[in-house]
Amino acid sequence: MPASDLHTYLSSLLVTDRQGLVFLYQTVLGEGEATMEEMVGALARHVASSGRSAPAGLRHWLDNPMSLSPKLLARVIRLSGFYRDEEVVDPLRGVLSNKALAAVHPAAVRSVALVLGVQAATELSQMLWATPVAQWHVRETAILEELGVLGWASSVDDLIRALGVPYDTPVRAAAGALARYDVDEVLPRLTDLMDSSDSVRQQAGAAQALGLLGDARAVPTLQRILPRQGLSPIVGCAAALALARLGDSSAERPLHQLGRQDNGHEGA
Repeated sequence: MPASDLHTYLSSLLVTDRQGLVFLYQTVLGEGEATMEEMVGALARHVASSGRSAPAGLRHWLDNPMSLSPKLLARVIRLSGFYRDEEVVDPLRGVLSNKALAAVHPAAVRSVALVLGVQAATELSQMLWATPVAQWHVRETAILEELGVLGWASSVDDLIRALGVPYDTPVRAAAGALARYDVDEVLPRLTDLMDSSDSVRQQAGAAQALGLLGDARAVPTLQRILPRQGLSPIVGCAAALALARLGDSSAERPLHQLGRQDNGHEGA
């Protein structure tokens, strides 16, 4: 965890949440008056000198998460991750298992990743599929986004599988996560899906990811999909939008036709 990441986070609170910064300062250091800039510096130094031991004040709130507002709890969770203290992982798992705390799940996922490092992808993938897809919510979307940030090759299969779930938000997250990978690592997998997957949802998700990857080598596959007899409108729309994102003019006609259909017109 680069020190710059911590400083960037704390400095962002100067703009977005000064109350949260003061709360963290008082929770960690228990000291009185200081300028906002001094608080940022003092907290950063405390993390750096902590020896990977989160302070008691932060651990108290992690053990009693319902006692804080979601906004302040998210600040506590995010700062706790920077300490890289494995003792905070169990309380974070507790937060992530509590649907009433969904508002802070993105912060908890990020902190689990910071603490566990190379083990985080495995932990998060197991957490992702432990929940039936029908019950997916904020946590699962945050996990998919984090897997893209981590960028481990072992997560590609999980992200591709998630392209087929029947909910738009996690599919977008999975497509965006795959787009963060090296193009040569994921492009062949996605183009193969366009040709071979039996899942309309997964094909559409693959098309979305290909558009986000931004590599022109995806164009022939997307062009080949569009004229198929009986092509699902979901796949056709995703493929046409991907072509448009890639700057290919062949997207214009299918998008126009889809627009006419949406407006109740059958179009030539």
